[in-house]
Parts: sequence; structure tokens; C-alpha cells
Amino acid sequence: MKHLIMSIDVGTTGCRTIIFDENGKSINQSYQEYKSIYLSSRWIDHDPKTWLQATQETVKKVIKEIGDDKTYLSAIAVTSQRATFIPVNKNGKPLDNSFTLIEYSNILINTYFIYFLLFYRTKIIAFFLE
Repeated sequence: MKHLIMSIDVGTTGCRTIIFDENGKSINQSYQEYKSIYLSSRWIDHDPKTWLQATQETVKKVIKEIGDDKTYLSAIAVTSQRATFIPVNKNGKPLDNSFTLIEYSNILINTYFIYFLLFYRTKIIAFFLE
């Protein structure tokens, strides 16, 4: 019996899904780019729904192309962007676009920046004070 592995990479500019065989050979892949909103040279915004749509589309495409071999899918690996934050409400619904830090020259300053951005952009201070 052969084994197939699906790898899903939700990256900074798009989503790539690849099917590998048990020897690590790429069998099939699909890529879908999504719109990035560049607000500065240090961070990028995304509408989180675009990640879900791109992931769904690339997975559907590779599954369709492998046909009956999908029954041999043994594992799924998922990777995503580093230092990405999505402010959500208590039900997990996004309150705003996500933002991704793309420079790490000073992680402490970036950490304070993230807290500032969370409070400033989504005005959720009251949520934390409840």
C-alpha cells in the first residue's frame, strides 16, 4: 500500500498545497496567491478569509487531480506565517485584518508594537477589562 502526504503552506503571499509520495517525490501541487496589504516595510495586513479560501481551493485542486489515490492520504502537515496575529472576539470571529511582522531586528520593540496595534486598531481594551 502506498502512502501520500499532503503539505499545506499558508505563506506571506499565497497558499501552496503539495502531495508527496512516501519517498518524498512531489506528485501534485497547487498555488493560489492572495492580496497582501503593505502598510509599511515592517508589516503586512491580510483579510483572514483569503487564507481560508486559498487553502480550500488548493486542497480541492490537488485532491481532485490525485483522484482515487486520495484514499492513501496518510498525513497532513500545515505550516503558516511567522509572527502573525488576528484579533478575534470571544467566539473566534476576526475583528480586523491580520497583521504579520516581517522584520525581527528588535523583538522587544515589536512585541510592544503588537500590543499597541491590537488596542489601537480593534479598540478591544474593554474586552480585556471585563
